[in-house]
Amino acid sequence: MEAKKSLMPQNFKNDINWIIDAYELAKVTFPDGFQKDAIQNAVGARSRDSWSDWKCRIDLIKNSQGVFLVIEDEGTEGLTGPNISTTEIMDMIDKELDIDHTWRLARFSSRNVSGGNQTGAGKYGVGKSVYSACSEDYDYFFDSLRKDGLYVANRNECGTIYQTAFENDEARKFIVDNTGLPEKTTVGTRVIIVNPKEEICESINSGEIIDYIQESWWRCIEKMPEDSGIYINGKRVDFPKFLPFENKYETKTPEKYAPGYRVKKFGFFINKKGENKWKGVSYYRRGMKIGSVDIADIPSSIKDRFWGYIEVDKEWEERLADIEDAVHYGVKSGGKHTTIYQNMRLYISEKVNRLLVDWGYVKDKEHEDKKLQEALKEISSELQSLFDDMGFEDLGKGAKKPDFSVRWKDIQYPQIGTEKVITGDTIGFGFKISNDYLTDRKFQYSIDIISKATNLKMSTIKADTIKISAGTSYEESLEYTVDSKTADRFEENRIVLVVKVGGSTKEKRKELPFFYDTDKEDNSRREVSLSLHTIDYPRENSRRVNFGEILTNISYKIDNKRNFPLDFSLNISIHNCEDTTNPKIVDIGKFKGSVNPFEETLLDSVPDIEISQEVYEKYLDAGVIELRARLVAMNDSDEYEKGDRITHFYQKIYLNKDEKSGKDGAFEPRTANEPSDYKRSWCKGGSRLIFINSGHPAYIAAQQDDEEWRSYMKQEMLKQYVLLYLEEGKYSMFGNGEDITQMDPIEAGKCIMDKVEEVYQKSFQ
Repeated sequence: MEAKKSLMPQNFKNDINWIIDAYELAKVTFPDGFQKDAIQNAVGARSRDSWSDWKCRIDLIKNSQGVFLVIEDEGTEGLTGPNISTTEIMDMIDKELDIDHTWRLARFSSRNVSGGNQTGAGKYGVGKSVYSACSEDYDYFFDSLRKDGLYVANRNECGTIYQTAFENDEARKFIVDNTGLPEKTTVGTRVIIVNPKEEICESINSGEIIDYIQESWWRCIEKMPEDSGIYINGKRVDFPKFLPFENKYETKTPEKYAPGYRVKKFGFFINKKGENKWKGVSYYRRGMKIGSVDIADIPSSIKDRFWGYIEVDKEWEERLADIEDAVHYGVKSGGKHTTIYQNMRLYISEKVNRLLVDWGYVKDKEHEDKKLQEALKEISSELQSLFDDMGFEDLGKGAKKPDFSVRWKDIQYPQIGTEKVITGDTIGFGFKISNDYLTDRKFQYSIDIISKATNLKMSTIKADTIKISAGTSYEESLEYTVDSKTADRFEENRIVLVVKVGGSTKEKRKELPFFYDTDKEDNSRREVSLSLHTIDYPRENSRRVNFGEILTNISYKIDNKRNFPLDFSLNISIHNCEDTTNPKIVDIGKFKGSVNPFEETLLDSVPDIEISQEVYEKYLDAGVIELRARLVAMNDSDEYEKGDRITHFYQKIYLNKDEKSGKDGAFEPRTANEPSDYKRSWCKGGSRLIFINSGHPAYIAAQQDDEEWRSYMKQEMLKQYVLLYLEEGKYSMFGNGEDITQMDPIEAGKCIMDKVEEVYQKSFQ
């Protein structure tokens, strides 16, 4: 029986030709656009995030049947899912039924559904339509050896496709008879384009396409092991060779630019010869170049000699994807005016401006950023000395020991890696409350379901009051079964645990997100944090240590705020801060561990550290040294690859010398351009950062006069410095000897405001 064909829309050619127009609009050549979309399809089909055993081959083949452009991937799962007819597929589409992302064969066989991209940057856009656009006849075959062993094949001939794919022997015969090519023998998918367009053939034969591939994919090529790669006519595309740099800079660890905005990697380079391989600063999403970012105020001496790149975290990437154009070469109309894009541009501009000043390319005028940083440093030093003169308790002399703590334990979502749930799913969780007070205390706790959309309480899982003895803890395990009576369906919800200390205003809050019958992406912060939990110095309230003395009771806290387990290595060493290059003095060790999703762990296996004169005086007799801890991923995950440096925590130590007088170094001042934020300033206790909002109207108005601007920053920094004491749990400076945690909230608030006003008045004396 002859196989039946299914006809796609009559304007199929017009539907495909928009791709060529879109490339032209983006000012890229057709071969450049082709390689990006074809390789992206293979990247997105990877069976896992790792590059091991993954390959994408692009070959021009001429035989007795004709000329074919072949794109083949390996290390993928192939066209998985049931071999249903195109009639059934179209019926599902017409009824707006979701085609499962694992039904890759069904998606590939449809006219307008892309297929199951889980590991690449392709979110929407050209997809498989690029294959039709590459053929003079809009004609291509495709075959796939699937991971389940089934071999399938079909043909899209100018919008006409066989209703169901051929299988096994029929598929082999179909491919051999029509293309003269042997069957595909490795798991994955192959596309065989008939009568490919001449400009693509020329680009492949000349090797021009390799330059396009290197620019689009060098961030991925750099990570590919020997058993993987992109191949053109059998030749592996190597990591690009860069010309010598006059100056270069790359971030060593991820950086937070603003709340919700985290930069994974940034690099900026100036070439010696002025013959850059590439130009401008580009941004990459999941390893693929998307577009360039305009940078203003570049000196004419280096205008054609610089290039750079930026990669941001997964949350920021997803929001950038929403404003991307259809061919992944920039943003849609109006996209450059969004906060998402502007924050990326502002981060790059600030970084580049600082580098140009440091490297000496900007010399003809005082740079505004340098002026700002100098003012921040000067004012912070004044304030810290003021606090010292007023007899304030020391801030930042070691690790903070909490009076009570709350931790999640044994978190179990229905599926690791996602917080999506349906009716009847069960989320298992436990919690632990530790009483570190010197006396027995009562704790009130409640566990509620809160809808993020309305911020309303949907239901209460449990609420209770318990008494915990001093120095002990309380643990409990619970389960929550999802249903529409207790949670907001089709929305993001949170399991919220709130623990309060009896007779006090103190409380701690922990949240677990879940997405109920919705595919909405989780935009909550997914991060891993590291902090120094405990360390004992030889002297109370001092970080001085002399030769022969010992640092004891060293422990670090690792908090995994993601629904992925984390295997880590904590690498600890001591460095010489008196040398501008911060050379390593000694390795303390590498300590491996793991932490479950949404849990935290204490690493307390760090040995005591003796400051041996024999070891340290080779580097310095006295001065500042630094205890550095770096958290490194041991396995691939959603956000980190094996070997990635996740975060760090550095602690300054004073060797054979006292700390500087005053509170110099107790906090770090920064600016943040957040015009949409109503706050003029804010602080972060854990990292002891104070932010001045340079986008606030009050800041902009104060800038008109240097004296007023300086006074404004001083007042805001002073206010946040006082609040840092609250963040650090140092309450003795408030309340005139009374415990503000036992006060009425209004009275406690008044005490805090009185202290701010008192310090502000003293600052004028």
